[in-house]
Amino acid sequence: MKITIWYICCSNDSDCYSIRSRTKKGAIAELNKMGEWNHYEAKLEKQTVNYSDSFDLLNQCSSEGGYYGETVATYDLRTLKGVNTEALLVTY
Repeated sequence: MKITIWYICCSNDSDCYSIRSRTKKGAIAELNKMGEWNHYEAKLEKQTVNYSDSFDLLNQCSSEGGYYGETVATYDLRTLKGVNTEALLVTY
């Protein structure tokens, strides 16, 4: 089985503060809610996570190093409509 997520990396703190969403629009909305005091990389990644069952997914997410996602597409957030660019740490 697999799940697709949209991911924006938090550059200046732990990965647990990175943004993950079911949709691209949801990830951008979450970034815009954060405000300029947070710093995120200027890229949005579409990732797929493969897992065998719900326990395997839980185990991946709770393990050191996190889930085993594969990036299938990357977008420059500075070029996407509706993005609050003040929240970005432009190091892309």
